[in-house]
Amino acid sequence: MTWGIYRTLRILNLSGNQLDKGIPSFLGNMSSLRQLHLRQTSLTGEMPKFLGNISELALLDLGWNNLGGKIPEFLGCLKKLATLKIDNNRFEGIPISLGI
Repeated sequence: MTWGIYRTLRILNLSGNQLDKGIPSFLGNMSSLRQLHLRQTSLTGEMPKFLGNISELALLDLGWNNLGGKIPEFLGCLKKLATLKIDNNRFEGIPISLGI
């Protein structure tokens, strides 16, 4: 399947699926994406940097996974990000770039 044809996709909801290989890197090329729902997808490790490439992102839901490490600074560069759901993970600290 070629994901390039979905570059104009606005909302992607993969919540409840088992993404045992992590967040697919092609999502970083989906610059028109406004909402990304990855709640309860069995994600582990750190939040991938390529999520910072999704410049139109207004909502990012990564709740109820097993993600950890520091909350990345790049989230503060997502100027349209209004809703960030990272509940029930293992993140540490809040970066100054988020302005909280």
